[in-house]
Amino acid sequence: MGTKLQSENELTILVRCSDDFRVFDLLRSIDYKGADLIVCLTPNFQIQSILKDSGINYVVSPKGNFARTTLSGLEVIKTSKVLLVDSDCEFFPNSIQRLSSLAMRNVDIVCPNVVFESKSPSSFLTNLQRTFQYESCGYVYEPGLLINLKTLLPKVGGYLFSEYAPFTPDGELDFRIRHSEYKITIVRDNEATLLHKSLKFTDNIKSNWRYGYSDALVTEKLQQDMLKDFTSMLKSKYKSFLSFKYHFLTVLVSVSCDFIYLISLLWHIRKIKQE
Repeated sequence: MGTKLQSENELTILVRCSDDFRVFDLLRSIDYKGADLIVCLTPNFQIQSILKDSGINYVVSPKGNFARTTLSGLEVIKTSKVLLVDSDCEFFPNSIQRLSSLAMRNVDIVCPNVVFESKSPSSFLTNLQRTFQYESCGYVYEPGLLINLKTLLPKVGGYLFSEYAPFTPDGELDFRIRHSEYKITIVRDNEATLLHKSLKFTDNIKSNWRYGYSDALVTEKLQQDMLKDFTSMLKSKYKSFLSFKYHFLTVLVSVSCDFIYLISLLWHIRKIKQE
């Protein structure tokens, strides 16, 4: 499938899936009828067969690049607004309707309120780190972003994601948003939007290593100084730690993830320069 979809709607729900059968839990949680739906996924013939039998549109892209997977879906949508979500999430009831209503207020981006699931001590640590990151760093993160493509793209260089940010497409977008010369209007959902399924802390550490690699590519290929951006972010982050508002475990796991990310970023920048 590679042709443009025909649509009378203004919104497309774009689901990114990497060989993950939890996508069907997500699809069952979608209770909004006024949007197109498309799944962009990496090859899995069983998932593709179920989607086809269910009449759900999908596109397939190679594994190993989150940005490219999402871009494969963006290439075929017809609507001016897109809601980005991952297969390891579920929508809370009526949350899509609420996001859609917020998007009608002449805004560029509607950010979700993500709840991180904890099913074990390990996933609880991930919960602490990611909840802090989402709530305190003020960045634009997937999943759950509702974006007005028509108004946002001209303000951020004309594109949404870059393939040179394979695991941090939202972070690279956020960099351009914060450095844009235009006013970009962002509103946030005050109620719970998404449940993000539990993630073991070891997997969270691996993700931070991949984020470092991805931002090293951004640094070298897109000429965005992600190291300077990261160190600037650390100042405000650790200043908030000094307020003693957060549990010491939150500080510990956040420092651990930041350390892994920084080592990965520096190592991969050096490696890419040598290639």
